[in-house]
Amino acid sequence: MIRNAASLIAPFLASLAMGVGAHAQDFGKPSPFLQETPKEIDGLTIEDRLGEPVPMDLEFTDSTGRTVTLGDCALDGRPMLLQMVYLRCPLLCPRSTEELIDSLNEISLDMGEDYSLVLVTFDPRDSTDDVRFYRDVTFAQYAKSSSDSAKQGLRVLTATPDNAQTLADSIGFQYRYLPKSGEYSHGTAVFVVTPDANLSRTITGLSYPSRDLKIALLEAGDGKIGTTFDLIWMSCFQLDPDTGTYVLAAYRFMQFSGVLCAVVLGSFISFLVVRDRQRRARALSQSPAPATVALTGTAR
Repeated sequence: MIRNAASLIAPFLASLAMGVGAHAQDFGKPSPFLQETPKEIDGLTIEDRLGEPVPMDLEFTDSTGRTVTLGDCALDGRPMLLQMVYLRCPLLCPRSTEELIDSLNEISLDMGEDYSLVLVTFDPRDSTDDVRFYRDVTFAQYAKSSSDSAKQGLRVLTATPDNAQTLADSIGFQYRYLPKSGEYSHGTAVFVVTPDANLSRTITGLSYPSRDLKIALLEAGDGKIGTTFDLIWMSCFQLDPDTGTYVLAAYRFMQFSGVLCAVVLGSFISFLVVRDRQRRARALSQSPAPATVALTGTAR
């Protein structure tokens, strides 16, 4: 069915008005391209709810038609990536989900092993068939989709209006239904949830840098995911509250560089010592044995 012009313009205006912030995405602030804030997006924000609990006991319906809780979709001891979408969205939702998967393809952490990804639709019109189709399309974009664990790591859920609103309120996500167009105005973000069900990071915008996603997951995983090098590398970055992105912390990088140089230098010295000992051992084993002279006397 061909949508009318308003249904296409409203989400497009929302995309123009979006700005990337550390903890909030203010749609009440006019875009430089617009003279005034469109009424469709006026007052919509992504609020700062970092550290707040996420209700893991809320019930949803998954792509198989089963009733599950948000907690059922979590991996034991692993963080969760959460995104709120609606499946009839003509622009922002499919684009933001695609950008998210593209970034996840670039990191070494594995869906289904190191983290779970849960997409929740806030549109009550979305059916189980819609959810199944959206999940299949999304999963096909994931580079490691052949693994069995990855299949368990991605969930797409429908919600009742009340449960969708409760979840949205807990993470600071706002949306508004537009009766004239039949669409929703909303922001775009990825929410990072810790294994103990607290919101640890909100990454706003239409794209999600792979470095920011990985660091946010490592932080939320509290040392239980990633390699030792990943954890050391993560410590070299800190969150910039003005941009909402992770930037290199000069003093941490210098500390890391100093430790790395010390390790490399120590390893090189150890190598030289071991090699010298081996060389000496070979030299001793290859040197001829000293000749023995027998002294005999003649008795008279």
